[in-house]
Order: sequence, then C-alpha cells, then structure tokens
Amino acid sequence: MPVDPVGVTVDGAMEIPPDAARSGWYRFGPGVAPESGTTVVAAHAGSVATPHGPFFDLRGAAQGDTVQVSAADGSEATYEVVAVERLAKATLDLAPYFRRDGEPRLVLATCGGEWNEARRSYEDNVIVTAILVAG
Repeated sequence: MPVDPVGVTVDGAMEIPPDAARSGWYRFGPGVAPESGTTVVAAHAGSVATPHGPFFDLRGAAQGDTVQVSAADGSEATYEVVAVERLAKATLDLAPYFRRDGEPRLVLATCGGEWNEARRSYEDNVIVTAILVAG
C-alpha cells in the first residue's frame, strides 16, 4: 500500500491523504523500526470512489496478528498486534498514541463503527496497536 508522509491539519488533527487508496505516516514520529516511540499510520477504510480502502479490513484485526512494514530503503519490520480498540470519535484522545519514547510500537488508525449519513462520516475510529518483534 502506498504511504505518504503527513503532518497535522490547522485544527491539530493528523492529516489523511485525500486519495482514499493511500495511507499516511505521521512524519513527525519515528519510522519503520524505531529504537523507541510509536510509528503512526492512518488510512481510510474506504470511500465512494474507493470502497475498499487500505484499512478496510483493519476492524477484523486480532491480538496476535502480525503486520509487515517495509521502508523505501528495503528495510523491513514485523509487529505483533497487542490491542484492537474501537473508540468514539467524539471522545477520542489521540495523544497517548503519538509517543516518542517507550517501546517501539506501530499504531494503525482508520474509521469504523456506524456510518452517519448526515455527517458523511463514521462514528468511531478503529485503533490497532502492535509491538515490534523483528526488524
């Protein structure tokens, strides 16, 4: 899946690439296999133009699943899923997921839950946390 470096919007939210077929890596955090801190990647579950976005199946992730990550330089890392959460967007506090210290982690984020037609948005976010096991 193509990954674009992204920052934050004017209101402080993490940017998501406008192309629903691409994902965004939070460029102010660590990269593929950091010595410490959290690598954060977010993508759409889908859109009208791209019904099955990069993270369409993320809501089906389970503890113990593995995630392979490859960098542009060819280096690879393997992460093991330790938590899958579905959190209401209205009360979501993302700060704990954007850590620059602590054990190396990968956080994958997408939308989930019920679709709100009036807002044209999902009600929740799916957050998958994984720890580095090789790389």
